[in-house]
Formats: sequence, C-alpha cells, structure tokens
Amino acid sequence: MLIEYAVRHILLDDATVSGLIGTRLTPGQRPQGGTMPCATYARMSHSRMCEIPYGSPLIQVTAWDDTYGGARELATAIIDALDRYRGITHGQRITRAKLENDLDLIDPETGLHTVPIDFRVTGKEE
Repeated sequence: MLIEYAVRHILLDDATVSGLIGTRLTPGQRPQGGTMPCATYARMSHSRMCEIPYGSPLIQVTAWDDTYGGARELATAIIDALDRYRGITHGQRITRAKLENDLDLIDPETGLHTVPIDFRVTGKEE
C-alpha cells in the first residue's frame, strides 16, 4: 500500500475529521462544486531509504471550506489526527508522521479558503 493511502485511512478513521467531512477526502484536485468542507491529498515528493522498503514522502493534505474558520477547524483536526502518528493502519506500518508546514490561503479561482498542510510521513511501502 502507498503511504498516501494510509494517510487517507488515518484521517477517515479519526472521529473528528470524519465528523467534519464524512468521506469527502479525495486524491489530487478538489471536485468542482462539491460539498464543503472537504479535503484533498497528494504526494508532493518522495525519498526512499536506500535498499530497505521504507519511504519518507512529503504528503500534502489541504483543508477546504467556504469560510476561514471552517477551513482552519478542519486543518486543526487533520493536524491533530496525523502529526506524530505512529502505528499500523489497514496493514500499513507508519513509523512517523511529522507536521512540516501549513498556510492560510484563498483559492483565487473559487474564493474558497484553503489550508495546505505538509507532512513528512515515514513508513514501509509494499
């Protein structure tokens, strides 16, 4: 399983995150005209640790909402669920997830508030 799929499972298994977005967590771009709030995720970069099957990709999870408060509330829930996570989810071992950065932005095309959040996630990829 790819690490970004494990991240998706961690977030959707979290009661606070799923309470805010249900299953509206999609890879890549946000679906046009979708219900708010929602979130997207993408692998931004990847580094593999030599000959062992562990990787440490940078995964970006972006919170989206009509309001700044809604986007920031979802971003806080995402950070609380994933930052410092260690464990096994759906058979995928995550040895460490670490918050690296988050920003408050407004999407110029839609006017939606967004909070892109970068995590360095280390785990075994098979």
